[in-house]
Amino acid sequence: MSDKFDTKDEILQISRKFEAISTADHSINSNNQPSPSMSTSSPVSQDTQRRITAETMSTTIQYAPNLPERVIFAVDTVREDDCTQFEIGSGAKFSPLTMIKRVIEVFICAKASFNRKHEFALMKLTERSAEWICDFTDNKKNLFNHLERIEDIQVSSETTADYDLTPCFEIVERNLPRTHLTRVVLIYTRSHCLPMFSDFQQYEMLMSLSKFFTDVLYVHERPTDDNECEDVYLKLGELDIRHDSYIYEVARNAATLHNTMAKLLAHPLQRPKQDDTSYTSAWRENSPELQTNV
Repeated sequence: MSDKFDTKDEILQISRKFEAISTADHSINSNNQPSPSMSTSSPVSQDTQRRITAETMSTTIQYAPNLPERVIFAVDTVREDDCTQFEIGSGAKFSPLTMIKRVIEVFICAKASFNRKHEFALMKLTERSAEWICDFTDNKKNLFNHLERIEDIQVSSETTADYDLTPCFEIVERNLPRTHLTRVVLIYTRSHCLPMFSDFQQYEMLMSLSKFFTDVLYVHERPTDDNECEDVYLKLGELDIRHDSYIYEVARNAATLHNTMAKLLAHPLQRPKQDDTSYTSAWRENSPELQTNV
């Protein structure tokens, strides 16, 4: 039993190193941007300055509020027959689903520490469909109990060529709290099965809602000529129809998995676009190098 808890402590310690990075860098970069009123090219009238100031304040008011989030984790449970495990520095090995469960737990704990009004729900992707398993709650114990009961499904890599995401988002729509800001974090794990939509209009309708967001974390095998990892990632990128989603991919690297999950902590109304993100801060250049066994 001690080895199990030591390993969990090791993973948790690694996660904490990344949590602070998720939102701090955007604030640093924003503070370093020149103010619109600081132009040296030509004099600016007071009316123009007031207009620029008003527009800046309006933008700040629009994107700054820390509205409580309702986060839905859609966890893929399919384990393909050539699935490889994560290996951490101590030599312990874990299945992808086990590692995904751990980073979800860390995410929930960190997110709840930012705002206790955040709530979370769980659903799982099966071989051909999806299932809602835990309604929105801020009760971490209840969430973790449901999360722990999720089991993977062993399937042959050759059984299915694609997976229809439409049932997943139909379930999301049925459980969607229209008055709240809601984000789906889709965690997809198949390296041989392309995601697709039999009814893409249904997903477009969801994305037309101003308080609805979709992020994707693709946890895959090492790309080879024998799998479809690159094509799967391109297909998942098509979910970003509004250009405000975060779409990430991770192979079998535990530290990168934790780091990437930490990037998803940022509030959708407060974060920059993914292409504008930066996760290197000036304070880290002068700080001792972080050591990890992962």
